[in-house]
Amino acid sequence: MIQKRLPRPFSDHFPICLDTAVLDRGNSPFRFENMWLESEGFSDLIKEWWGEVQVPGFASFIVASKLKYIREAQDME
Repeated sequence: MIQKRLPRPFSDHFPICLDTAVLDRGNSPFRFENMWLESEGFSDLIKEWWGEVQVPGFASFIVASKLKYIREAQDME
């Protein structure tokens, strides 16, 4: 929801416009859910996906790249 203050042409009160249009913010960020750990085979699947890709670079870049790969692999499942 977007809130805008409009000009006050006739009174001492400001009219407010509330825009409730749905905003397209692109892909949602990856969110980890603890319930996934209880799903049978989840840990094995993550280990498989994590090992499938080799990324050179700094540790933070490697982790970010592997997480991106896992998300894309999960979307294809």
